[in-house]
Amino acid sequence: MDFKIKHHQREVEWWLTADWHLDHENIIRHAERPFCNAADMGNAIIAGVNRVVRPEDHIIHVGDLHLGKAHEASYWLHQIRCKNLYLIKGDHDNRLWNGIKQYVSHIKLLPDITTMFYNTGREYDLRIVLCHWPFASWAGKHYGGINLHGHSHGNLRNPEPRQWDVGIDANDFAPVSLTTIIKRFYQNDHSNPHHGLPRAKVDSE
Repeated sequence: MDFKIKHHQREVEWWLTADWHLDHENIIRHAERPFCNAADMGNAIIAGVNRVVRPEDHIIHVGDLHLGKAHEASYWLHQIRCKNLYLIKGDHDNRLWNGIKQYVSHIKLLPDITTMFYNTGREYDLRIVLCHWPFASWAGKHYGGINLHGHSHGNLRNPEPRQWDVGIDANDFAPVSLTTIIKRFYQNDHSNPHHGLPRAKVDSE
């Protein structure tokens, strides 16, 4: 599935996140997370989302949402104020994948590799490739394209240029906005054809 994103429209933001591992007690030790238990971790993650994401915004979760079954994951998802939710499958989402829409009807399930096209107002759209796993190469990489991923928990060695781990371990346990990502990669990159992209919020077409 592809998303067409355009600027200079309504004040709506797209947010990216990954690797919540809700109800996964062992991830606290494995990823050295500062939580007492899985419930404490889940409450902190949902609070972090609701603190920055508005009801009219959009959230794309790039995999490893929950280790358990769909009805268990739905307990947490219904606490998120924003109902424009999208999910890309990660390693640990197999048990919930086929049943999650039965419990969370507003969630949209995306292909393992999903592409967003950000309209820059110039000749070419900016290609943004999303997948749970990081890529060494991706469509549009040599034309300014971005790869957004999870899985690495902030430990990816030598990431490629214009590659961002959107997982919570790499982003202070909060989602990151598409506006922030684009600014980081292009605001000062004079060698890139997308230098100086608009700083406005984005919306879906």
